[in-house]
Amino acid sequence: MPNPLAVIYITAMQEIILNKDYKYVYNKDLELWWPHYKGIPFPRKPKNLFKYYALNLNNIAALYQNYFWLSNPSDFNDPFDCNINLIEFEEKPEWSKRGNNHGNVGVCCFTESINDPTLWAFYTNYNGFVLEFNPEKTTVGLNVEERTWSLNPVMYFDELIKVKNTEHYAMEYLLTAKLNKWKNENEWRFVTTVNEESDRIVQYKPHSVKALYIGHKIPDEQLSVYNLIFDIFIEKYPKAEIYVVFPNPQGLELVFEKVWPD
Repeated sequence: MPNPLAVIYITAMQEIILNKDYKYVYNKDLELWWPHYKGIPFPRKPKNLFKYYALNLNNIAALYQNYFWLSNPSDFNDPFDCNINLIEFEEKPEWSKRGNNHGNVGVCCFTESINDPTLWAFYTNYNGFVLEFNPEKTTVGLNVEERTWSLNPVMYFDELIKVKNTEHYAMEYLLTAKLNKWKNENEWRFVTTVNEESDRIVQYKPHSVKALYIGHKIPDEQLSVYNLIFDIFIEKYPKAEIYVVFPNPQGLELVFEKVWPD
């Protein structure tokens, strides 16, 4: 019986098979290994791009100052996300004991889904907000000559495998491989290098934003906070739309009520 953790190499076709569903194929034009699912390459850009925010002062500041915070994976809610045990070392480095603590990496997480009630419940409890970005227009203020970066789809596995640390795609795999139970998140990740803590703040252009979606608990329970977020948004992103999101009282789906422009 073949080893389920084994990675099969097919060098002639410049592809590396991870399992029956996933493989990496080398793209000569882009000079990178790109994931394929069941023989089909992932799109280079997501169809939609949303970012969920819990309600706190840091996220309101990020809205006002139009920036992304690039997290260390050790701050994620899942301690097995980006875990170093996904990588096979001949001799395990001492720092690997910290699991998913990668101080030189910054990650910003997005999703293609806006109407999934589980995402709203888990990431906002309907007491937060979501920004929708235009995948074709979203740009960040990053000096690409000094810092490498990428926007990658997350791959969802029935069973995670290990890859050798000597492979060129190893770090990308480490940062984008998750178990299938997270598949509903339809996640994409912006990943870049971090040299110092100030590198974790990256500006985006206000015209990148298409819409703001506000969980109903904010206007229902914190009207002053709702007014603050509303005023910030129409000042900074006047051409975008605002919706209030709430469970349909007569059904089992979400309702998106447009409140700006009227």
